[in-house]
Amino acid sequence: MVFFGITLLKDPRTWQCGIAVAKARFAIAAYLLGVIVTRQNHKRKERRLRRKLAVTKLSDLDRKTVEWICEELPPWVKFPDYERVEWLNKLVAKLWPHISNATGTTVLDVVGPILKKSVPKGLASVEFTKLTLGTLAPQFGGIKAFSLQSSEIILDLNIKWGGDPDISLSVKPSLLAYAVGLPIQLTDFQLFGTMRIVLSPLLDQFPCFGAISYAFIEDPHVDFTLNVGSGDIMSIPGLNSMID
Repeated sequence: MVFFGITLLKDPRTWQCGIAVAKARFAIAAYLLGVIVTRQNHKRKERRLRRKLAVTKLSDLDRKTVEWICEELPPWVKFPDYERVEWLNKLVAKLWPHISNATGTTVLDVVGPILKKSVPKGLASVEFTKLTLGTLAPQFGGIKAFSLQSSEIILDLNIKWGGDPDISLSVKPSLLAYAVGLPIQLTDFQLFGTMRIVLSPLLDQFPCFGAISYAFIEDPHVDFTLNVGSGDIMSIPGLNSMID
């Protein structure tokens, strides 16, 4: 005789053993089912509690704070015509160390000689001592593609870069031409804005467009720290607003 997968013999002791094993299986199954149900109920309670706290916290916020939160949301959350570009963020993050090195080398090779030839009045020399874009890559909050004419493609790309570049210059005033250069360092650079990229006109030959133009739709938010020697000159009253 087979009972719950256990072959039972005519011996009463074997029969009793089979019943005990079946009860044990029932007990284990009931215990596991109870654990699963308890965990699911616990998760549901946690979700309800999080939603309740979120609603409570939002109701306690003032209007300015809510507006600030809405402004900080990426465009793909607020506008249906914007698309997420996580693939682009991952690509740029992977390439960023190489982009930083290539940009530094190019600027030093191209802009460096230009600075030496066109030194502003009152200065004996201006030269780069270090140029790196840092380790923090920009983040793209979304992209919108559209056309206003049949011969163009327009891309609006939301950019947020809270970078850690290190751009250092050595400046020597004319009156102190033989002295050690005054170190000027730009760090903690921030750039937030939406850039419009226009590919036009569209052609039947590679790269399939005649020119590429780009500009920010509105004045971007730009902030940075400018150090001269060991001090931050951006902390001088009035200078920060004048540079803005």
